[in-house]
Amino acid sequence: MVLWDMAAVAEMRLKACRAHLGLWDGNGCNKRTRPGQLCAYWSVAEMQIGFDGLKVSQQPGTANTIVSFRVTNTGKHCGAEVAQLYLGFPPIAEGNEPPLQLKGFRKIMLNPGESKPVELKLDARSFSDWSEKTHAWQIATGTFQIMVGDSSANTPLKTTLTIH
Repeated sequence: MVLWDMAAVAEMRLKACRAHLGLWDGNGCNKRTRPGQLCAYWSVAEMQIGFDGLKVSQQPGTANTIVSFRVTNTGKHCGAEVAQLYLGFPPIAEGNEPPLQLKGFRKIMLNPGESKPVELKLDARSFSDWSEKTHAWQIATGTFQIMVGDSSANTPLKTTLTIH
């Protein structure tokens, strides 16, 4: 009995299908893409992504905040990355908040060597927790951890923001 690696079989079928349809150029990009349009079927493992330039700006007198950074494809293949923004809450008097909360994300298409700026907006609700006493959302005060990366396990950009 022969056991097949289903992932390898799927990859072979996908390449054969693309070659048959004339969609594969041998370099990993779709022949039908227009200039400036990107192919997006490379796996994350084949792309190398870098994050840098983290900036956090809070609107005076409010919790509204803009988090900006750059994402760079340092690899040899074009593709997509989903940049993710997580908040770590300060201790909350009424209970426990999850240690990390996904508060924003953006899918970015990148050619090899290309960098793109990303801007994610956080409103007051992003910094809020549910109060059992008042049965309403309330803005938590204290120091929040702001973390950016491609997953909750990989957040190379980190800083803090204090909400009063």
